[in-house]
Amino acid sequence: IIISIIVVVSAIFLFSLYQSKKHKNTLLAERNEQIIKQKEELSLLYKEQYKLNETKNKFFSIVAHDLKSPFQSILGFSELLCSEYEHLDEDQRRDAANNILKVSGDTFRLIENLLEWGRSQTGGVYAVFKVFNIRELVVKTLPVFEPQIQTKKIRLTYDLPPLLNAWADPDMIMAVIRNLLSNAIKFTPAGGEIHLSATMSHDSVKLSVRDSGSGIPPDVMERLFTLDPKVQRAGTMGERGTGLGLTLCREFMELNHGIIKVESEAGKGSTFTIIMQPKHHAG
Repeated sequence: IIISIIVVVSAIFLFSLYQSKKHKNTLLAERNEQIIKQKEELSLLYKEQYKLNETKNKFFSIVAHDLKSPFQSILGFSELLCSEYEHLDEDQRRDAANNILKVSGDTFRLIENLLEWGRSQTGGVYAVFKVFNIRELVVKTLPVFEPQIQTKKIRLTYDLPPLLNAWADPDMIMAVIRNLLSNAIKFTPAGGEIHLSATMSHDSVKLSVRDSGSGIPPDVMERLFTLDPKVQRAGTMGERGTGLGLTLCREFMELNHGIIKVESEAGKGSTFTIIMQPKHHAG
């Protein structure tokens, strides 16, 4: 009986010891999982912070450089008109006024992009989905580019079905169209062509902007929708860019549950296409 009691007590003790060890191992495993999870969260936080710092640096770089330069041009031409107005002939006055108009328009679009992009980076932009007409939106966007189109003698055509509607945020899509048209004009040579077209399938609406420019180099294509400085290229008449517009386009299309893609071939121009949801998604 004593031996049996000793065996039972020993068995209970060993079982308790085993359970205690198992419980400690479980707690240790859980603790290790927590540590790994915390490391992953810290790593993600670090990457986000690094991205925010890059974004902030890019923002201030654009403000410091890309805004300073056009304002210097505007001030220079304005000063010329004010101080030398009586000594300038009519053609010189008209040239100075045209330059002020062009630089002001470019600067205004840059400021628009900066404000929209800044809001998107801080989470202050939300897509307000509505049904809107593609043709009407494009036609409303075109007048702002008329001076540039006339200056470069570009032939702009469009094939947009009158009853084609999409389901997205029309203000964001207009901002995307503005940027795509601005880029197309920038990289289209004098006397070139730009064509806009739209089509619809069962599950998508596509709007394309095709230009007759020189195309996009492969090394630039890889970084096209990022803030990489290599994306920045001068236009056919020396127009400057920040690389910000296409980044904004990608972010806005993502907010609208759509995508943007590009096809380009050296010497044959580029085609940018945005893909949106059709009208029936509104239901």
